Amino acid sequence: MIGIVIMIVLGMVVSMAFGFAGRTKWWHWLSAALVSSFLFQVIVFVQLGYMDPFAPIAFIVTTVGYLVLSGVIFAVFKSIRH
Repeated sequence: MIGIVIMIVLGMVVSMAFGFAGRTKWWHWLSAALVSSFLFQVIVFVQLGYMDPFAPIAFIVTTVGYLVLSGVIFAVFKSIRH
């Protein structure tokens, strides 16, 4: 269980590092959110041993959540840089 938590945190850190790159295009935020959501679904698949029937819904919800989180991180990073 601890290994799964570490993998989730590591995936989020990787996506946040991608968001921290100082990119200004909207698709950089979207790609960071998509990578994070994909990693989350892979981790859930590994933990459960099968694909969750609600995986598409969870993918969309986590993508929106990570997109908001990436936007907040970018705004903080941008305010610090200027």
